[in-house]
Amino acid sequence: MIVPVSNLVGELSDGWKMAGGSLAHERSMVWLNSVMGVESAMAQLLEMAPEIMAPLDQREQVLAADDIVGFYVEAQCARALGYRGFARFVKGGTAPEQALMKMYASELRRDLGRVAAAWCGPASLAIARSVSSPPSTTFAGSWWRSRA
Repeated sequence: MIVPVSNLVGELSDGWKMAGGSLAHERSMVWLNSVMGVESAMAQLLEMAPEIMAPLDQREQVLAADDIVGFYVEAQCARALGYRGFARFVKGGTAPEQALMKMYASELRRDLGRVAAAWCGPASLAIARSVSSPPSTTFAGSWWRSRA
């Protein structure tokens, strides 16, 4: 493709570098949104945990607590992965962590929604995933949408 010099944006043959910078910025925003969504759902799950765990026998309570702790650790890993990638981006380097972030956070949201839906049973269809979410966003809905 021939582009007149007057229409160039940036330096000649430097388009991919510009596109990569734009993608890195978008990925940073995806990271922030993903981590905030996971942490919001995690906070609601922690708030619901005593009520959910009360009718369970001791073995089931231990398994449920292990799920909650696992999700908390994974949420912190998602945050740390994003910080690492963002720090590299700010220094002018490449950040392969940002490319992994969307997949990692999507799978974490999917798993969190699946477990919360299983714990809450049919009520998971009515419980909003987070206070700031639209009423149509439920734990079960989170899981179903993550399948797309």
